[in-house]
Amino acid sequence: LLIQWKAVKNAPYQSWNLRRSITTEVKNDKWLVGTNVKYAKRVHFVNKKNPNRRLYLYKAINSSKEQIKKYFIKNINNTLNKK
Repeated sequence: LLIQWKAVKNAPYQSWNLRRSITTEVKNDKWLVGTNVKYAKRVHFVNKKNPNRRLYLYKAINSSKEQIKKYFIKNINNTLNKK
């Protein structure tokens, strides 16, 4: 959900449709963050109107890596310490 939240925050907004459409889904032990909006891919990679908002999903993932890593290390350590 952290990546989803950051993607929503980073995504460009004109009608807010793109931001509202960003969701998280778990499928086959993988977390998927994305949208079903048809123009999302173009806005993510090209976005001539708001170039500083390009790559909003990549930015969300990259800025979350360290927090996610710490979360898993903490939970693995807690699990190991309980045994």
